[in-house]
Amino acid sequence: LDEEGVYYWHKRTGTVTRAHPEIIIDSPSSTLSLSSSSSLNDTCYESNLLLNKSDSDSSFKTMDTTTQQHRFHVRSLGWTIINEEDLTTEQSSQTVNRCIYELTRGMNDGIGRWGEGKDLYMDINNTDLLLIDPSEMTILHKQAIPSIRVWGVGRENARDFAYVAKDKDRSVRIYKCHVFRCDNTSARIIANTLRDICRNLMIERGLLTKT
Repeated sequence: LDEEGVYYWHKRTGTVTRAHPEIIIDSPSSTLSLSSSSSLNDTCYESNLLLNKSDSDSSFKTMDTTTQQHRFHVRSLGWTIINEEDLTTEQSSQTVNRCIYELTRGMNDGIGRWGEGKDLYMDINNTDLLLIDPSEMTILHKQAIPSIRVWGVGRENARDFAYVAKDKDRSVRIYKCHVFRCDNTSARIIANTLRDICRNLMIERGLLTKT
């Protein structure tokens, strides 16, 4: 996603196109501005085999303050489980659209929220997306960036951000869509940060030529 809207990126040639037809659902139409393509995400998945994995399931960790972070102030609106078959190129826009629509309107009672819905730091570095409790500077959640399947920005509210990733329980193939409200910035900046990091990962792994 850039200032002109959704783009699709061919991972081998680096060619950008906007030709893919827009997918709209009936009730919460035009909620989502999708920020990723299957080609870009496939490349990120490929690079996941080359990156140093550190996906421990420990709930709390001390943050490494020596790592440079892109920091955003967010609140977790919760997450919802989605099926892998709903994440095809044809369905992913509709799926994330629905998640943003439901969670921003509180339509799923009793859902979990990181930090119980309180203010959090979302820190993004070259390998991970981190959710941090600002009062104790402890990491509540760590998501490897190459494992993020797709991400999107709300159209009705440009401060709504969502990403989809496989659950850390590797014994099951469950995906969760995490939705956040950004308090001090446009969610588009988060989406563009992830896009740029994925691009740099592809360049580092020789999957894309730097221009």
